[in-house]
Amino acid sequence: MSREMLSQVMEAAGKTAQGKTAVTHLVNFSCQKIKSIKKPDELVAEAGQFIDALSLLFPQPAVAAILSETLSNELESSLSNNASYFERGSIFSPLLSVTTVIDGTVSPMLLKDPKYGCFTELRNFPDVSGSELDSCCVHLQDGLHRCHDLVYSAILRILKLKSPRTSVYV
Repeated sequence: MSREMLSQVMEAAGKTAQGKTAVTHLVNFSCQKIKSIKKPDELVAEAGQFIDALSLLFPQPAVAAILSETLSNELESSLSNNASYFERGSIFSPLLSVTTVIDGTVSPMLLKDPKYGCFTELRNFPDVSGSELDSCCVHLQDGLHRCHDLVYSAILRILKLKSPRTSVYV
């Protein structure tokens, strides 16, 4: 699909409540697929198509307006919820939760959770070459940077919206 056609589809979707809901579900689905990757060093290889899709979707002005409206609704509902709501329920929470930090639910000594496998299951373990370790680090950094850059660029677009109707500051 060309960018022009995508832009027209997103503009049409932004005009109806059903279209806005569909775009929000599309973003949520893609973000959840990215979050579901078990090993962070395989993030780009396993979920690269979802990251690429979101990087094409987020720059669309209509999508920025829909995301702005969604975040505005989240801010309104946050008055009656605690901070953990944003960790679980925000539209950007799956992308922002992609990390290599141990989450506290697993003992650092055991590291049995599959997402820590990239640290304990290197090829030729324990004889790891420098190039294999460098390759693992590059894959980790690339995946984390791409996920966090998606959120950063989307929020920048939202903040630059001209319409007061879709501004987060209203």
